[in-house]
Amino acid sequence: MRNFNEPNYFVESVRVIDPDVGEYIETASVKNDIDAQFLPEGGHLLNGVVNNVGVVLKDHKGYGVASVKGTVYDQFDNLITEFEVNKFGIGKFPLLAELGKDYKIKFSKLNKDYSFTLNQKIESIGVTLSLVHYRNKALVALITNKESLKLIKGKPYQLAVHNGDKIEALEVVFEDELNIVKVFDLETMPAGVNVLTLFNENNKPVIERLFFNYNGIDILASSDLKASKANDSITMTLNFKHIEANKFNNLRVSITTRNRIL
Repeated sequence: MRNFNEPNYFVESVRVIDPDVGEYIETASVKNDIDAQFLPEGGHLLNGVVNNVGVVLKDHKGYGVASVKGTVYDQFDNLITEFEVNKFGIGKFPLLAELGKDYKIKFSKLNKDYSFTLNQKIESIGVTLSLVHYRNKALVALITNKESLKLIKGKPYQLAVHNGDKIEALEVVFEDELNIVKVFDLETMPAGVNVLTLFNENNKPVIERLFFNYNGIDILASSDLKASKANDSITMTLNFKHIEANKFNNLRVSITTRNRIL
């Protein structure tokens, strides 16, 4: 807020009350100190098909919780599947989702047990998406169920791959099959972040997924990092060797902040 001359600021009203005479709403304490996110690939779960569910585990500081093994159960405590996250706290598991069933995820960390409910709505009608990176190809599987096939059979869908600059679209038509696979060459796909979006016959997006193409990207690590702080600003100096400053380069920055109320 103090970095620029423009009056760019944030204003929020805060009500301070006397709990003896004013209304007081007690905030419920959060039992879990691990933030667990369970994200279906493509954005939603579809009934009767195997869905990929991404797992992201973070601690209270926003850091990934590494090397955790978890299990998935239905409402009758039947074991459905297992998973393990990597050093960044990221993993995935397959789930044959069924309407009317509830699913819960359990794991342990530092001798403490955690249990989470999979709060994702299971759709009865739709299409789901699964992407697999194999060598220099991206294999995209579009999967539907029998109920949906009755409604979308023969209708012209479009699978678009775009990065904000270029776009490529492939026609997708479900006939008698429930699974359609499209193959993308990573050497011709734009480098960096690509967005895969499936449009229905009315050009309405129904599912979407991000994919990062590393082909054509030379990654250089900084050999030295210096930082200095003045007021609310941090100045950082990065030293990259073997880089051509007169050519276009990309710098990826990830910033984690911690808010504290005094």
